[in-house]
Amino acid sequence: MGGTIVSPRMLCTLSAVSAVACPVNTSDLSGGPVSTSGTDESMGQTELSDGPADDTTSPPASDESQLVYGDAPAAGWRVKIDGADVDLFSREEVHAGTAAIAVTFTGEWGSVRFDATPPLAAEAYTAVEFWIHGGSAGGQEIEFAVVARIGVAELWGASTERRITAQPNVWRRERVELSSLGSPVNVGILAWLSTSGGEQPIFYLDDVTLIGRPPEDASATAGHALPLGP
Repeated sequence: MGGTIVSPRMLCTLSAVSAVACPVNTSDLSGGPVSTSGTDESMGQTELSDGPADDTTSPPASDESQLVYGDAPAAGWRVKIDGADVDLFSREEVHAGTAAIAVTFTGEWGSVRFDATPPLAAEAYTAVEFWIHGGSAGGQEIEFAVVARIGVAELWGASTERRITAQPNVWRRERVELSSLGSPVNVGILAWLSTSGGEQPIFYLDDVTLIGRPPEDASATAGHALPLGP
């Protein structure tokens, strides 16, 4: 589909788990206009589409970083939510700008994920950075994952995940190196997953960024002159 049209205070509410979404339309739960696709209503997963569903890996980008979320999901990323109440435009706690993502896990397998459409070439990036705020409670047990996609296959595994505990009443920057996650073959999914086995209090995410790989140092790659003579 085309770009997503959402109300500025849209609240996405889901309560079940599904690994792969199916193309069924839904409506905005807050009553405002929304253009969505890829919702599996039988499994309880909602997908908010921004751009066509293309699983062909995009060519390597330049050495620039790519914003994934900053006040709203960036173009080229589809949001999928399972077992969680999620407000993509929360103004309760904001790190920078005007909005952040508010997440309340409501079940054992709660998750919020951003799917790149198409997956991005991993060699163009070195890390993922984001800011997390634990609300007034803090202590949320979360796994952050970077997962490759090849066609409809999602390559999940222990090496793709990093355990995080949110801190109360403070924003904290998290930087996760792709090399520490087994160097996925592409960047297909960024996901935050509940690990507590039950409900967890609200927390917030903001300023999610893929960090671009810096250009090679010319001094390190330049050739050295060989001495002339016998």
